[in-house]
Amino acid sequence: VAAVAASIAGAVAGVTAYPLDTAVSLIPGIDSITQSFGILVGLTFVIGIVVIGFFFLILTVQKMRAFTLLRAIGTSTGRLAGSVALQIAVVVLVASAIAVVLTLLAVQGLNTGIPVTLQPSLIIGTVLAVLVFSLLAGLLSIRRIARIDPATAVGAR
Repeated sequence: VAAVAASIAGAVAGVTAYPLDTAVSLIPGIDSITQSFGILVGLTFVIGIVVIGFFFLILTVQKMRAFTLLRAIGTSTGRLAGSVALQIAVVVLVASAIAVVLTLLAVQGLNTGIPVTLQPSLIIGTVLAVLVFSLLAGLLSIRRIARIDPATAVGAR
């Protein structure tokens, strides 16, 4: 890269050539732009996790009668919690697979002249982070299931 930059600077009078990293760092306001995008990505991540958590909490509330009956016939809280966690994992992984495919298609369709690359480590890290935090958000649903009193399903008072 340095040899190409030196070759360009030598071949074109009045031009200073820089390697890509140096050229990007010389863009006016690049630090504030990078910080703004970082904040936007972070907020989007947090909002996504909150939406996933509330989605499964709403589903849990809607299925509360079924969970109560399952508890009344002896199903353990751990088994019900595992079922909810499995549902969360499946939904997140299927949605992530769809999102990755759509992102790859979108990147292929770009004709901006600006090279865009997706790093597999970034994709895998993001999917794993969403999965972990979605499961943590799912603890709201699991906590609600754990507080079910099985006696209420059989009418005991």
